Amino acid sequence: MKEITLKEPDEISAYFRGKIIQEVIEVELRIDVCIGRFFSTKEIDKVIDVIKMFDVSQGMLHTKQLYLSYILNSYYPQILEQFPNFFTQLEEVISIRNRVAHKRYDINNRDFSKLQWHGFNRSKKVNAKEYIIEEKEVKRVLNICSELYVALIYLDVEITNKWKNKGEKN
Repeated sequence: MKEITLKEPDEISAYFRGKIIQEVIEVELRIDVCIGRFFSTKEIDKVIDVIKMFDVSQGMLHTKQLYLSYILNSYYPQILEQFPNFFTQLEEVISIRNRVAHKRYDINNRDFSKLQWHGFNRSKKVNAKEYIIEEKEVKRVLNICSELYVALIYLDVEITNKWKNKGEKN
């Protein structure tokens, strides 16, 4: 692949946004695999069917989180003990992913690294919000995604081992 040099602020912003979105997609796919394997560990075709079902029903990330929470809390609490911030971190990267995917940049100053929007604060009053995309922040988010991915790989292995050791499906 040809090396690309990013010079313009809009190019840099697009690159950083893309990095965050791509990493969260990887985490979401690993969630799909874990849920699919949990419901059908013995038959790979059924695992793939569950993954496809989630893929087709876009916008169900909240539902996936609920399934994942049930699976982890009910069957694999040791993973949550080892990764106590798992769901807090997952919520954070999903929120950031939604910001970088949908919020506009600072139009008035053509500052592509500053995303701005209006939202509600805790007392339900509308206020201005912003999120700055810079290399340090992108690295922080990618590190969180890596930690989540490791936890999900651990879950995937535990699911596979549990049902292999039992010699049966859940």
